[in-house]
Amino acid sequence: ERNRVMADWMLEMQDATLINAISAAMPFGTLTLPALTIVAEGPGDVVTLTIDDAVLGGGMFVIDWGDGTPEESTSELEVMHTYEDPGDYDVVVRNWVGQTDTVNYDTEAP
Repeated sequence: ERNRVMADWMLEMQDATLINAISAAMPFGTLTLPALTIVAEGPGDVVTLTIDDAVLGGGMFVIDWGDGTPEESTSELEVMHTYEDPGDYDVVVRNWVGQTDTVNYDTEAP
């Protein structure tokens, strides 16, 4: 729980800093950020999540694996996770500017 609170605080601070910088640089325009995309693949219960974040090449990510385990904070662009139970899981990733992407991972898919 403490790690999650700290990760949320860090994301909020980074978001505020980025918003202030964008506002100063582009006071009359709108900014379209590149997309955050994720791909989940692997054999069975072990998933490798690949994060493609074109926003300044990365930053901090918060991952919800969809299986009830605590959210994970990372700056890695490739992360592995093992599911304890077979099933169909929605994996959600949020980057440091608040964008999210969701991918479904089925541990029983070939």
